[in-house]
Amino acid sequence: MKTEILDQLRAWFLQYVEGFRTDGALHPLLQLKLDHSLRVAADCRRLAEDLGWGEEEVNEAVALGLLHDVGRFNQLRRFSTFSDSVSLNHAEEGVRVLSEDQVLASCDPDEARCILHAIQLHNRRELPQTIPEPDGRFAGLIRDADKLDIYEVIRDAVENDKIKDHPEIVFRIDLNGPVNPVLIEDVRQGRTGSYGEVKSLADFYLLQLSWFHDINFKPTFRLMKSRGVLEHIKGMLPDKKEVAEIIAISATLMNAV
Repeated sequence: MKTEILDQLRAWFLQYVEGFRTDGALHPLLQLKLDHSLRVAADCRRLAEDLGWGEEEVNEAVALGLLHDVGRFNQLRRFSTFSDSVSLNHAEEGVRVLSEDQVLASCDPDEARCILHAIQLHNRRELPQTIPEPDGRFAGLIRDADKLDIYEVIRDAVENDKIKDHPEIVFRIDLNGPVNPVLIEDVRQGRTGSYGEVKSLADFYLLQLSWFHDINFKPTFRLMKSRGVLEHIKGMLPDKKEVAEIIAISATLMNAV
């Protein structure tokens, strides 16, 4: 992707978000999604460069990061939730918006197809076993960059008591509920957990541990280590034998890079 095309896509995205302002202000949760998208784009750039991708592929990765959550804006406006299970699939909604508005019309057709495919796959519990290239690389990259920032979003929300004012950040779960043994077993067995099993804040952290099994690139683990992801999760989970076991599994995965 040429740099001028990336600049056009960034301008479109920012203008699109402007359409969701009320009296000049974004709803705090939409502001959160705007900030998230900008940070994910930055991490896409960082990861793609660390992986040695060429300039045009790096630009495509940045565009993917900017656009991956476009569907969240309509989702919150229409349903007042970020929960796909009770509203709409935000990835499919993003593909719909981008396709109907022909946002990627100025892109190379293969780039446009790859971006849309990666957006479509970015919120799946697991990626399909076979994905044509380069779609597989881009889908893996956006999933990694997305997770990197979700780790930070949840940590910020907890440490700065934002969940009290905006419980939708964690889908209005019970903050004080117990751990779900299903999620513990998912981590133990190397499976990616399901949002449907998340009933408490502790469960949200267990889900995040299960994501360690779904990291696609070594630079992602290096960024997780530098940001203290595992240390934060460990500090938020109860001191139980079964929890200590899956923390150790997660540490092994992360330290293998």
